[in-house]
Amino acid sequence: MPHPSPYRSRLVRTAAAVAAGAALLTLPPASASAASARGGGRTGATPWTAASWTPSPGDWRPYVLAPTGHTVTPVRVLTTDPRGGAVQGDPDAVLGKGGSSVRLVSTGDRTTSPLLTLDFGKDVGGRVRIHVTGASATPPKLHVCFSESQQFAAAGPTANSGEAAQAPGCDTANIWNGYPGQPYTYDSDSHTFTLDPAHLPATLTDPQIRGGFRYATLFLDGPGSVDVGAVSLDFAAAPKQQDPAAYQGWFLSSDNELNKIWYAGAYTVQLDTWMSDTAKSWPYTGGEADHADSQVPYADPGQEVIFDGAKRDRIVWQGDLAVQAPVTYLSTDDVPAVDNSLSSLAAQQLPDGFVPAESLVGQHNEDEIRTYGEYVTWFVDNAYEHWLYTGDRSFLDRWWPALTKATGWLESVRQQDPQGLIAFGEAGSCGHYGYSDCGHETYVNALYARNLDQMARLAAARGDRSGAAAYTARAGQLKKAINDQLWDPATGAYRLSRETPTRTRRTPTPPPCSPASPTRPRPAAPWPT
Repeated sequence: MPHPSPYRSRLVRTAAAVAAGAALLTLPPASASAASARGGGRTGATPWTAASWTPSPGDWRPYVLAPTGHTVTPVRVLTTDPRGGAVQGDPDAVLGKGGSSVRLVSTGDRTTSPLLTLDFGKDVGGRVRIHVTGASATPPKLHVCFSESQQFAAAGPTANSGEAAQAPGCDTANIWNGYPGQPYTYDSDSHTFTLDPAHLPATLTDPQIRGGFRYATLFLDGPGSVDVGAVSLDFAAAPKQQDPAAYQGWFLSSDNELNKIWYAGAYTVQLDTWMSDTAKSWPYTGGEADHADSQVPYADPGQEVIFDGAKRDRIVWQGDLAVQAPVTYLSTDDVPAVDNSLSSLAAQQLPDGFVPAESLVGQHNEDEIRTYGEYVTWFVDNAYEHWLYTGDRSFLDRWWPALTKATGWLESVRQQDPQGLIAFGEAGSCGHYGYSDCGHETYVNALYARNLDQMARLAAARGDRSGAAAYTARAGQLKKAINDQLWDPATGAYRLSRETPTRTRRTPTPPPCSPASPTRPRPAAPWPT
């Protein structure tokens, strides 16, 4: 029988911390987050800012990085640099202090423009809003650049293969422009605000979203001046979560660092959760400005999905969901976002049962339609985990035919080998991020063996005893083949693949005797069949 999730409670198991830790973002230094007001009586301090923080029983909220609403303000002005122009007035005006403004004056183009960089204290994402109180009669163009770090924000002439000359203060978000060994040829990263002096003052909103940034740099292009007041952000991540900080599940231990890892992971997944019409279509053509406004195929356009990353690729990936979905179940319980993501991928299934690894948005992803055989196993795993955590029988029944077809494709690949192991190279789908050598690898065969166990449990949950028995029998055959062909008793570890008999991975179970014993027996193949 399917069962409701035992994890939708206020106390989440320690295992959740491991899952969330796989989605770590760079932990921020000093920041004025919403959690600072909930710091266990320590005014202004949080686990993220205090040099020493001792967790208090039940007091998990100071660890939450998510904002309490969808309007976020910068915490400080990081730097100002007049360069060939000027910064006149108090730069802190952009923080909304006193209702004043600061004047940016440019005497030339973007290469000599003044720069004003804001720090939001942590990674955020959405649309920047700028209150402009005035401008010269012929105003310059007002741009904002984005970066997740100071290190990679284009400053010097050689930064990011020459990005500073085009998009000062930006890091590189375009996959094909300015990456190592490739020159940055045009501004594919900054966003532009249109100024109309006849309609000022006005609050201008960025026409495009930007996911995954901490620092925002204002600069001008062309001579003239702009008077800038308060800057804020329409936080567009986790859009269906009215209060992103109101977690439905939480974790707390006596280990401060472990707690921070868990909540950094939970917030990372929230930063990856967006409306399904905000994907990126790659590749950009030369001169095309940054935008994220493509629809994920087969996804509900009025619902969220979980992208692989907030900045790029901004598409749904099977393998990323394997980490993101359990984190979602255990923190925000935003199950509709998971449902929409999984359904969109399932609907892309090809007639032979192969399931593409990623959203088929744009030519780049279309070109990879059959590249990742490994990710078919993650499709099955994601569906099983969804049933395990939610007990949603209707979702399982809807996609059961797709699961049986996907497992059938995996079995067809295995049957190409007389010795009964999978090698995705033989199917032309060996592009994976495991221990790839395109041979008969332990890694991919172990993934498929797990799928067969999962399919047996799902079949049993649907009342299909004969189907469950068939999957269990097939799993036993595969595990025996893995143990017979890939286990190396001399080293007590599995070989990387059948084609590389001298290369092994670490022992998957503890050895039976003390490591200090020089005569300890080598373990037999640890995987029961």
